[in-house]
Amino acid sequence: MQAYSIRGISLILAIDLLILAFCGLGVYRLSQKAGFPAVTKTIGTIVPIETTVPIGTTVPDGSALIVSSSSEPLLKSGDRIVSVDGQYVVSDGELEFLCDQYSVGEAVPVSVVRNGAELSVSAALIRDYPDSKIIVESFAAFIYFLTGIAVITLQKNDRPARIFHHLAISIAALILLTTGRFTVSPFGIGYALEIVFQCAYVIVPALFFHFTLIFQNSGNRLQGNLRNNRITFVVVYCTAAVLALWSAITFLRAAYPTVHLDNYLAYDASVYAVLLFFVILFLAGFAILLHSYRTAKAELERRKLRWIFFGIVFGVGEFLALFLLPKFIAVRNLDEQYS
Repeated sequence: MQAYSIRGISLILAIDLLILAFCGLGVYRLSQKAGFPAVTKTIGTIVPIETTVPIGTTVPDGSALIVSSSSEPLLKSGDRIVSVDGQYVVSDGELEFLCDQYSVGEAVPVSVVRNGAELSVSAALIRDYPDSKIIVESFAAFIYFLTGIAVITLQKNDRPARIFHHLAISIAALILLTTGRFTVSPFGIGYALEIVFQCAYVIVPALFFHFTLIFQNSGNRLQGNLRNNRITFVVVYCTAAVLALWSAITFLRAAYPTVHLDNYLAYDASVYAVLLFFVILFLAGFAILLHSYRTAKAELERRKLRWIFFGIVFGVGEFLALFLLPKFIAVRNLDEQYS
């Protein structure tokens, strides 16, 4: 069993602090993320506006939308977006990608179709992430950080503990480096943070799969062959590296120095490939843990596995609570208030 020296642990903790600093910049980037001042839904090749925020109204995230002195919003429910800042938009994903290059409050020209006629309006972008959501996500990521540091400090000679540490730190980075404004300063840091986020998105499932293979030495022959064969880990991590490089290149082509939606489809394809990689490895790792629990003979081993299952459920529950439910609630509240 490989043991880490005090110098090795110090190096790991120093890297953790560097990642934490990057995550701090990621939190700032999220606070600067601009959102479109309407709730949209993709239908076919158009993006219809379902609800808009009346002028001067404070929206749930605390920011105000003011685009003119008129008593009516320039964007109206039922408008169909044709282009934003001269670029044709065919999905809500492209719309969000475009907004990520602008700052909160910046007015962008929008071409819409209203009652069969095309007209140009101006839309002032609003803040996309409320402070409450950023605080909750930061707290969750901080818990992962503390857990990872505690495990590597207390169990530095245990190989599964080391992999778990890397996994916990990567999950924290994945949470806090979520896509935000690309153009935050200085030195193009927004683009660098987005690339680190893409790397975290592929390293998390790879580390999770790695951890499930080495956590428990069950009697399963297939698991034993996968664990003892270095090719397994080489294939997994090389695939992760290729996906990270692919997404980074396609992202830069689509977003740097300004967004070019002509290159967005290639970037979108890389994102779907990363998500597929994430799902496949997560399901494979979960199946390995489930089999390990069924074949575990000692109660201590079963107890450890139950804690891991609890962590998985907590992670999935966190995703639902922090990403899906807030979006549903926000759409519902806006529909009820402004319909």
